[in-house]
Amino acid sequence: MTGAKQDPSFGWLVFRKAVSDTIQFLEYTTRDIVLGAITLIMGGALAYFFVGRADTVKEFAFIAAFTLAPAGIVMSFVFLWHLWLAPAAIAYEAAKTMSQAVARSPAAAEVRKPQVNWAIWKHLNEYTVQEFSSILAQRDPEAGGGSNEEFTFRRLMVQDIDDDNLEFEKRKLDSLGKTSQSTVLNRNEAMKWAKKHGFNVSHIA
Repeated sequence: MTGAKQDPSFGWLVFRKAVSDTIQFLEYTTRDIVLGAITLIMGGALAYFFVGRADTVKEFAFIAAFTLAPAGIVMSFVFLWHLWLAPAAIAYEAAKTMSQAVARSPAAAEVRKPQVNWAIWKHLNEYTVQEFSSILAQRDPEAGGGSNEEFTFRRLMVQDIDDDNLEFEKRKLDSLGKTSQSTVLNRNEAMKWAKKHGFNVSHIA
């Protein structure tokens, strides 16, 4: 009976990470290594043909002692260096992945969403167009700025004010002589208007 597939151990992940990083470190010199190996083989073949086996073996031994062996030592040190760094790199990547997953979760979004005390806004008799657009978007009217949804609500309210489809208490104009978002609305009229359009105002009802 075959058991469930087990995840690789942390030691194996560290080893695999060190090998991968070492290969990546050396990937830019791979072509030169291949060309050098081909040249070395061809040179060995020619040396064997012209100077004989004994001298060829001596030449290869010399190359191995003063070129290949130091290169192997350097590669070993590079591997050990990445092996030493691998645990921290794996831990960092795991923490980063977990942090991103948490940040994308609905629960985290709910936590980040600022809590607004709507009870206060229920008792106000008037709202400006800007304040009521934030209320419809369920965003704190005192937070400043505004989302795309709020700007769209403001455009619709200004349009309906200009078309006499939304009553107001005090109309204010901007520098261009158009209805401003500072125009004051009566709470009851604003609530009627919102319900007429099917907008959710249960949080201040």
